[in-house]
Amino acid sequence: MKDKLEYVRDWFSKARSDVKIARDQMNTAEPATDAVCFHFQQAVEKMLKAWLIWHEVEFKPIHNIEVLLACCEKVDPSFVELRAAENLTPYAVEVRYADDFYFPTEEEMKEAAQIADRVEIFILSKFAAIGVSPLRANPP
Repeated sequence: MKDKLEYVRDWFSKARSDVKIARDQMNTAEPATDAVCFHFQQAVEKMLKAWLIWHEVEFKPIHNIEVLLACCEKVDPSFVELRAAENLTPYAVEVRYADDFYFPTEEEMKEAAQIADRVEIFILSKFAAIGVSPLRANPP
């Protein structure tokens, strides 16, 4: 069985994989903005969950960034600084299913990238402050 740090690192590795996919697609001539935004949302979701797992906060399987941030804020109220990340929640489901198809603009895609970057920097700094690195020395 994995220890807590390995489990957190798994979540962070998956988050960084989502960021890589999103960034790679952003750099194409005609990026699939819906897929890019979806992967940035997924990355943020996984990073928040990694923080919650480290602090042994239980959460339901959910894609709602607002709910996850509220859980994080109970551990550390400064997570309120990430409230803009709530804007990513619709990219988890709404852009994925036919009834609600939506194609974000390139501007929205760039905003999603900025939000994901800010969340990653913020959470990495929080882990660093407690002497923990959620990053693997040699990622898979």
